[in-house]
Amino acid sequence: MRICTFNVNGIRSWSDHYKTVNAAIGGKKTTFTDVLNTLQSDIICVQETKANDASKITDPGMMHPPEYTAIYGFPRRPKKIGHAGVALFTRVNPVYCVDSMFDAKITNCFEFANPDDFDILKSLDQQGRFMLANFGPDLTIINVYCPNDGCEGDNVDLLTRQEERRVFYSFLEQMSMNFADSRNLIILGDFNVSAHPLDHCDYANRVTSVMTDDFVFDYLQSNNGKEDVKVLSEFYSDKPMRKWFFEWTMHANCTDCFRLSHPMEGKRYTCWNTKVSARQSNHGTRIDTILLFTKEHLDVKEMVVDCDLMSDYMGSDHCPVWLDLSDEKIKLQKSGNRKYSSQLKLTNFFTPVDNGSGSLDGVKRDKKVKILEDSNLDSSSKNVIEDEGSITIPDPISTACTTIGSSTLPPQEESSHCCRTDTTITDDDPVNKVKQAEEWSLFFLQNKERVPVCTGHNLPCKRFKVSKKGPNLGKFFYTCSVPVPDRCDYFKWA
Repeated sequence: MRICTFNVNGIRSWSDHYKTVNAAIGGKKTTFTDVLNTLQSDIICVQETKANDASKITDPGMMHPPEYTAIYGFPRRPKKIGHAGVALFTRVNPVYCVDSMFDAKITNCFEFANPDDFDILKSLDQQGRFMLANFGPDLTIINVYCPNDGCEGDNVDLLTRQEERRVFYSFLEQMSMNFADSRNLIILGDFNVSAHPLDHCDYANRVTSVMTDDFVFDYLQSNNGKEDVKVLSEFYSDKPMRKWFFEWTMHANCTDCFRLSHPMEGKRYTCWNTKVSARQSNHGTRIDTILLFTKEHLDVKEMVVDCDLMSDYMGSDHCPVWLDLSDEKIKLQKSGNRKYSSQLKLTNFFTPVDNGSGSLDGVKRDKKVKILEDSNLDSSSKNVIEDEGSITIPDPISTACTTIGSSTLPPQEESSHCCRTDTTITDDDPVNKVKQAEEWSLFFLQNKERVPVCTGHNLPCKRFKVSKKGPNLGKFFYTCSVPVPDRCDYFKWA
């Protein structure tokens, strides 16, 4: 059985990406089920759907995809429009599923360290960052989208954001301690934090082969200040939550499934800053993780078949992470039949009728619409005619060119009212096609803004728009187009 987690950075943009790609290569019409099938998983957990409510999802296939059960966790009070949100798409029907950390089934799992923690967790709970799905006694999955440590342009101060992260992570830690005693628990999603220097592009090149998880854990416990582990001191002192997250993953019953299959493999990332083309140079971080908490008597290596990243999967600034579990150890019943599998279509409300030729002619309608295609008829004779339940629609282009009101223009005046000035050259004339292409190319070239080249690489720059509040909001500027970290410091206002 395969479980997958993916921060889609907008579920509609993820779907539109694959629909556009498939249409460009001439493939068949892509449905949202086809998009889900690209992950080849039985249980798919997504984060950052950026849909505040069901009305924002206009594609019925997203709400009720065939072959899957779709469960959305919409923000009840979003921090901002189009932010957060989690969802579950599964071929295995869950026993129950909740999207609130204050649900009666789990509310007794958390003890508040101070009175303010309740208000902080309540605010986070309303942002659509949590979903718990129980699949029976063998497995429970928690899908999370953890708060980040702040970004440029946010109105939340750093101390407030750190408090939000502390409360949210503490809640997950207590959940893992209480639930894992009686069942296998998976906590997955976008944790917005890296556990090891190998998981961050700024530190991975300085990690040596001796810096295993056990080595790092001993260092953090002893606060060893040796020069050869200076990279560890810099990494964990830069972001305090990194130390907590790593120590949490080192608990006796916790397993980072990717590191179980790839212990010391570096430069394997799940998130990149696409605004600076960081994905092209693989300048990223591994912040999307699958953590497995098992019962004490179970062997993790017997349960986990494999776990890996889909680094080449496009459609977001993150990439999916998948986990294969042994069907012998985790027994869940897959079901293709769903509660909402019979989606009604518009044609269900019409009845087929016989058109007189012995075959059914679609749906019942009062009048049949057709266009005369007799080449012998001139444009002036293609008028609207109605007889015996049929309507003939005139050719719109010819009618517009030759008819104004009820009068017909003389042939010599036709060109003054028609968008085509040269009536002697047809669309099929190859010479005319080349001439038109050259004219349009010259038109766009004359009206196109000249793109500057950077001084460091002498390459065309990339244009960006200022989105941060301030005097420059909405302005455009140019910077070097080379991916980080090799880009130069060229800058120019558009």
